[in-house]
Amino acid sequence: MRKLAILLGVLSVVGCGGEEEMAPPPVAPPIVAPPPPPLVTAEVPPAPPPKPPMADMQKAALMTAAAALNGHDATKLASCYADDAVIRVAGLNEVSGKDAIAKNMQEWFDTFSNVKIGFGRVWIAGDVVVLQWVLNGTYTGDLFGAKGKDQPIGHLGLSVLFFDADGHVKEEHRYGDLGVVAEQVNKKGAPPPPPIPAAPEMFAAHGSAEESARLDVARSLYAALDKKSEGDFVGSLADDVEYEGHLGKVKGKAEAKKFYQTLTKGFPDARFDVTGAWSVGDYAIVEYTLKGTNKGSLLGHPATNGPVTIHAVDVVKVEGGKVERASTFSNGLELMTQLGTFRVVAPGAPAAPKKK
Repeated sequence: MRKLAILLGVLSVVGCGGEEEMAPPPVAPPIVAPPPPPLVTAEVPPAPPPKPPMADMQKAALMTAAAALNGHDATKLASCYADDAVIRVAGLNEVSGKDAIAKNMQEWFDTFSNVKIGFGRVWIAGDVVVLQWVLNGTYTGDLFGAKGKDQPIGHLGLSVLFFDADGHVKEEHRYGDLGVVAEQVNKKGAPPPPPIPAAPEMFAAHGSAEESARLDVARSLYAALDKKSEGDFVGSLADDVEYEGHLGKVKGKAEAKKFYQTLTKGFPDARFDVTGAWSVGDYAIVEYTLKGTNKGSLLGHPATNGPVTIHAVDVVKVEGGKVERASTFSNGLELMTQLGTFRVVAPGAPAAPKKK
C-alpha cells in the first residue's frame, strides 16, 4: 500500500505540473546572410533613333542637291553622295568618290556660270529615283575647243539615282544632252534653253499588277526592234502616239512607222541591251544600251559603216495597254562623235576643222 501511495503521489505531481513549469529548449538565432555586393553594369548607350523612311531621305537629298546646284556649292552637292559613290555620264567618263565629285562639280560651275536647275518629274521606285531635270546657264569656260563668250545654254536631262540605306546616292547614271549644248555654244540652230520648272511632279511605285503589265508593254517595243518586227512594234502603239528623242519627233502611227524604218535601216543589226527597268504608276522607265553598225543615213549624215554604241533611258507612258507617249534621254554628243559630226577638243587644243 505504501508503494502504491508513493506512485500515485508522483503521478499527481506530473499531471498537475508540479510547483514550476519546465522551460522550453533554447532556440538558435536565425542565420542572416550578408547582403550581396551591388551589381556593376556597363553603361549601355541609347539606341540610335530610327531612320526615316527611304522616300523621306530621298526627298531630303533632292532638296539639298537642288539648293547646292542653284547656290553653286560643290561641297554641299557632294554631301548627297556616299563616300565611294560613282557618277556615270553617258558617252563620257566616270567620276568616282565624293572628293572627285566635288572637284568635278566645281569645274562644271566654272565652265557654266549662272547655272540654274529645276526638277520636272520625279519617279520613285524603292531605292531608285529617276529624276528629270532642266538646266540653264551661261557658257563661260572651255569645253568644246572654243572659249566661252557668255552664250546662253540649257537643256533637258535625266538621272537615275541609286540610294544606299543611309539616304545617300551610291550611283548615278546621268543623261545630259551635251549635243544640244555644243550646238548652242557654236550657234548652229540649236533649240533655245527650256524654262525651269516651278515645282517637281512626283510619282511613286505601288508594286501593282497594273504597273507590271505596263512595263511588259514597254519591253515589247525592244523585243520587236530586236527581232525586226514592224508589225509588233507599231501594234504596241496608240493611234495618237507621240515620241521625242535623239532621232527626232513622232506623232501618230504613220510617223512611228517611218521612225521604225529609219532606225532599222540605220542600224540593221541593232541590239537593245536593257540594263534597268522600273514601273511607276502609268509610266515604264527603261534604261538600255543600243549597239549596232551604222549602215544607213542618220540625221542627214551618210552612213559610217562603223560600230555605234548609245546609252539611253526611255520614259514610256502606257494607257489602255498601248504606248501613248515616249521620250528618250541620252547624250546626243555620244552619237554625234561616233557619226563624225562633232569632235570633242581638249582645252587648249586647236579646234576641229569644219566639214565642207
